[in-house]
Amino acid sequence: MLGWLFPTCPLSTAEKVWVESRMSWLAEKLGANRLTSAVVVEPTDEYFPEPYQGQDRDAEGIFHKVCRWMAIDSASVRCELSDRIDGGAQSDYVGMYVPGDTARVLLRRSELSDPESLVATIAHELAHHILLGGGHLKDNNEDLERLTDLTTVFCGMGIFCANSALRETTIREGRFSWWSLSKKGYLPLRMRGYGMSLFAWARGERKPEWMKALRLDARESMSNGLRYLWKSGDSVFRINRDIAEATNTVAERGAGRLTHHSASFRFLGLWELLDETAVSTAVIDKVANLTNDHDPDISSTAARLLGVIGKPAQAHVPRLLDMLGNRATSDREQAAFALGELRPNEPLVCRELARLLDDEKTEVCCAAAEALGKLGPPAQSAAKQILKRYEKALIKCDASVDPLALALTRVFPDAPALVREHFSDVDAELCSYAEQCLTDVQTHNGSS
Repeated sequence: MLGWLFPTCPLSTAEKVWVESRMSWLAEKLGANRLTSAVVVEPTDEYFPEPYQGQDRDAEGIFHKVCRWMAIDSASVRCELSDRIDGGAQSDYVGMYVPGDTARVLLRRSELSDPESLVATIAHELAHHILLGGGHLKDNNEDLERLTDLTTVFCGMGIFCANSALRETTIREGRFSWWSLSKKGYLPLRMRGYGMSLFAWARGERKPEWMKALRLDARESMSNGLRYLWKSGDSVFRINRDIAEATNTVAERGAGRLTHHSASFRFLGLWELLDETAVSTAVIDKVANLTNDHDPDISSTAARLLGVIGKPAQAHVPRLLDMLGNRATSDREQAAFALGELRPNEPLVCRELARLLDDEKTEVCCAAAEALGKLGPPAQSAAKQILKRYEKALIKCDASVDPLALALTRVFPDAPALVREHFSDVDAELCSYAEQCLTDVQTHNGSS
């Protein structure tokens, strides 16, 4: 009767599973002891008793302390300060990791004015050293930076990195004052906070004193996460790998989780199957059933997986068509993606995708345009809708311009002539812009 009082996780299912599974990955790669024995560093005199004067030597002293706290051999990496760090396309970096026989952590001197932010920057770059220098990841991994932020949590530096993720500054000069807000890091505070709740939970801490040192928004996420974890125990995070699971293949583990009572495990099962090249008919049917899951993270991921599976999932096209009318944006978007991958030769599919070009959500319109482009010439019956939406996108300069232009080039052999005819009664300048966009996507698509 009072189920509504049961604590809930502060993250969506997809966010929750990412944090939990990545914490499990860190435990496997770095060792569970790295977490359980980590020193939780707080911004107090107990950890930083020396007077701080904002000099280079102060940064170097802090650097060696953080190396020790994060269990890093300080002989394997050195600290260098500079007035400017050139990051190629971006030159406003406050820190940078440079691998090598002796790796380097570059720090911008402007960080010396904010010692708490300086500690966070050092911790983040040293987390790069753990992941990249330790050979656990490549620098092109798609979630490298988010995982780097999570590694600081795993190694006990989470308080500094969370507190410095957003820096509010009030500046006063005479009678005038103004306030500014700057962002540092890649992992949202709610996910950092939940990562810290997993950190404490794995250490058997129900309400650690050090949590009081966190900024309020991260502390709230951590507090809610701890209540949820201690009450439900519902987490895919494992500080030590399950031996029984370790003997199964990824496909076997993923398939086994699809019918789990926990949404986290069902989502993880789908996530693991996304990288599999062959899936049995029985598993495909289980995936299709999850398109009706009440959790949109699960239903939309199930739809995407059907598209990734391809031809063997053709029997479930009706389910995907039904999803195009769902309330959840992610359901409509991923169902459109899947239909584009499956390319069913059905006029109804083309009509329903064309209808989605007028969807209020740009991401849904983009997915529908891409799907129509993959259908190719059979989608020519949607010419009127594609051109109308293309015109609207050009005027608004929204994100659907390129997907719509690409769809036109794939569906119509002579797309430029069709565009000129459509825009002849609209606007000459807009017509020129429309043709240029067609040329740009054709060039890009041909070179990619």
